[in-house]
Amino acid sequence: MGDHLDGDYTDYADRTNQGDHEDGERVIGEAYRRCGSVDVSPDCSPAQAHTESVTKFVQPLSIPANLDAESEAYLRDVLTLLIARRPDLLAAILYGSVARGQARPLTDPDPSDMDVLLVFAPEPGSDEVSSQQGAAASWAKIEVIARYPAARDLHFVLATPTFARWDVSFVENVARDGILLWARELLPPALHTIVDHQSRQDNDRVVAGAR
Repeated sequence: MGDHLDGDYTDYADRTNQGDHEDGERVIGEAYRRCGSVDVSPDCSPAQAHTESVTKFVQPLSIPANLDAESEAYLRDVLTLLIARRPDLLAAILYGSVARGQARPLTDPDPSDMDVLLVFAPEPGSDEVSSQQGAAASWAKIEVIARYPAARDLHFVLATPTFARWDVSFVENVARDGILLWARELLPPALHTIVDHQSRQDNDRVVAGAR
């Protein structure tokens, strides 16, 4: 992670480099529980390396309340690992039946998966996700799945901000129904409606709670 390491980042790297992955994950998890973001120093102020992007826009990791506890914990742990390890991860968006509130229950013979779109910054000269980015997403799930045997399956779809060669209808569906779980910076234009939609929902909840 190089220049991106700061505070909890550095502690995480030191511990994982020494082979203590579980303790390293605990450190970065504590940073999230304390501050709501990995782009912060130990006192919860923005990390120097990320001050500009944090000032522009950061969506702290936020999991929908309609998930069962084990699925929520599984999703949170996997995303926490990815966010800590991949500074090129720009956003994570829940979409599909779980996001729409239409998921088949865990008691169903075929319960719905958690579908998550991961938006990665492309490597120079490319507009596609790299094999290293795909491998990182897969390994994050492999490392923690044993802790959550009763959780919903987690399905990742990976893309870059241009959505080059993607089906337009898929991107439109994600923009319409998606729930922003986390973002390091502003979403690409094709997904801006997600933030607008969630802002309206948040405002509606505030108004309803005041009645």
